Amino acid sequence: MIDGKARFKRLVKDRSFRWGCGQFWVDGVNFVHKAMERGWTLETLVYVPEKLDTDFKKNLVFRVDKSKKMPVGIETYKMLSSREEIQGVGAVFAMKYQKEVDTQGFAVVIEHPANPGNLGSIMRSMVAFGIKNLNIVNPGVDPFSPEVVRSSMGAIFYTNIVIWDGLGKISEAAQNHLNLAAVLRQGEDLKKFSAGLAEKDKIWLWLGNEAKGLSGHVQRLCQFKVTIPISKEVDSLNLAEAATVFLYELGI
Repeated sequence: MIDGKARFKRLVKDRSFRWGCGQFWVDGVNFVHKAMERGWTLETLVYVPEKLDTDFKKNLVFRVDKSKKMPVGIETYKMLSSREEIQGVGAVFAMKYQKEVDTQGFAVVIEHPANPGNLGSIMRSMVAFGIKNLNIVNPGVDPFSPEVVRSSMGAIFYTNIVIWDGLGKISEAAQNHLNLAAVLRQGEDLKKFSAGLAEKDKIWLWLGNEAKGLSGHVQRLCQFKVTIPISKEVDSLNLAEAATVFLYELGI
């Protein structure tokens, strides 16, 4: 049987282990607070007693039942954190996601995301502009990896994540929506498209893999191809930048 500390380390490093137990690691008192406030199921609160140096930290730790918290030493916590200066408060939460369901309202769909920083940043932009539904088409980066959680700046806890195993079932669900392919060089001007759009709440905005872009299957699926006009001096925007522009224009 794996002891608590070894289990925490595996949750940080091992994707298969995370999904096998349905739990993930969250580092940082603000992120832990957001998850708790949003009703995510807390499994274990991990803290360094000598790092409880603010009332905010102390109050958060005090709120958690004794049976669900574990004090650890500074060196142990450093092995769980990517920060140079640790906050000393983290937690294990149960994953919260839906499996292959058709949600209502505006949604972002990412086909085979590869970069955890981009995925987390897209979550952050989604929540900033009032979009909550995120469809992830596997295979792709783990949305519950520490890198994604950190780059989302806690936005993951406000995001409705739907996981799809390949394009089969999501292609069927897409028939219920206005499907929009996000492209950078060819397509209708985003501003003009947005101005003439009456049913924003029915949009699925499709974004492709950072290296390969959207597959031919998805491009054929989408009724609209929309572009962000950019200077010829720049080859492209990265996925998170492009998503942010689209979400700003189309957000409801």
